[in-house]
Amino acid sequence: MTSPVSVVSSSDTYVRRYRIYGTKVVFKFNPVPEGVAELDWLKEGFFKLVEQMKASALDSDYLGFTLISKSLVNRREPGYVAFRPAKDVEGDILWTIFGGIVQSNAESATSSDKFIVECTRINLPVGSGGKRHSVSTIIIPSSVKISGR
Repeated sequence: MTSPVSVVSSSDTYVRRYRIYGTKVVFKFNPVPEGVAELDWLKEGFFKLVEQMKASALDSDYLGFTLISKSLVNRREPGYVAFRPAKDVEGDILWTIFGGIVQSNAESATSSDKFIVECTRINLPVGSGGKRHSVSTIIIPSSVKISGR
């Protein structure tokens, strides 16, 4: 059996909120095979893409998701999952967002919907930066003369 999702593209992207570059991976759902329930196919796809992104992430990486469908009537905005540490992202997080989207768009969500999922992976810098040097730590050799005006 084929995978429910496939990668459409992968590219570097600038994340304004954190002022850093990250990697955006766009997934699409493959056609539902004969004899498989569509909701089961979608649920498996959401779990697989979360696991795929977590497997390629470092411990210090953060993941954020955007769920998009152009055919929904009541929701012009996509569904979002805010950036969070990759280790804290659970497989059912996208399924939960998807459920909310479908509930608010019951009349326009049909079996032919094409959902796209974008996942952005960023690595936030850690620590407090380099060591600062104060004026008192600068040593001036005694052979150097400092003249005023």
